[in-house]
Amino acid sequence: MANPEPKTCASCGRRIEWRKKWERDWESVRYCSTACRRHGVDDADQRLVAASEVVVTQGGHVVDPSTARDAIRIRRT
Repeated sequence: MANPEPKTCASCGRRIEWRKKWERDWESVRYCSTACRRHGVDDADQRLVAASEVVVTQGGHVVDPSTARDAIRIRRT
């Protein structure tokens, strides 16, 4: 069986790669970590990202939320 398509974390936007341990629960996986599960996501975050009104930056450069590590900043576009 081929691995299913990666998902996007509902909280931080990072890419979630399929893992063997999630085989039975892959359909219900929504978050990349326990911290993201605790934090969740609010309606304002979803609206801003969907409308492309904000970008994620790191070190002054726009970065993909899936690959960003450590401290990030969010700014309006």
